[in-house]
Amino acid sequence: MKIDYDDLIFGKKITTPEKNSVYRGTYLDVPVAIKFFDKKDLREERHKLLGYGVSNECLTEYNNLLEARAKSHELSTFLQEPIGVTKNPDGLHVLVTKLILNSNGDISQDFKKCKEKVNKDFIWELRNALYHLGEHKVYHMDISNGDNLLIQINSGVHPVLIDFLNMNFTYYPWLKLTKYLGIDSVEKRYFRRVNRFLNNLEKFNHN
Repeated sequence: MKIDYDDLIFGKKITTPEKNSVYRGTYLDVPVAIKFFDKKDLREERHKLLGYGVSNECLTEYNNLLEARAKSHELSTFLQEPIGVTKNPDGLHVLVTKLILNSNGDISQDFKKCKEKVNKDFIWELRNALYHLGEHKVYHMDISNGDNLLIQINSGVHPVLIDFLNMNFTYYPWLKLTKYLGIDSVEKRYFRRVNRFLNNLEKFNHN
């Protein structure tokens, strides 16, 4: 949707640094979050948004990417779906998303609760997959950093970093797994990737 920049009303700035500033505001009386990009940033965000899928009940992967960069608690977990793109008078791209408020006008906690439930369910499934598909014990999981699920595993030799999207892995203290929020549609794919990873790791460790 094309946004008319003149109809955007800016409120309080809710993140830093300056390059990726996000503001609370309104567009045609709808509460919104307003984020500035240069052209390259905007292309990257669009690619991530289209490539990672959307959860109808919770947040989009795009929102998690913003959430991970948030420097203030006020922004975290409270952005909903994008509603449009425009440019400011200086030619800088501006992305506008809905901002969910509760009855008191504060940023709503509902999506945080929903996101936590989805993440816990997904982590349980992934934990079971890792336990049952190999001897590699998962001994730490952390979802506190926003757009990435961090899992530390014991490979038998060294901890390992795995990129599940590209199936690349190297020895590293943490496993970095990009989350999907549309869990049902990708769950089986993750099980297959976990299986492939463990098979590849087995060969790698014996070479």
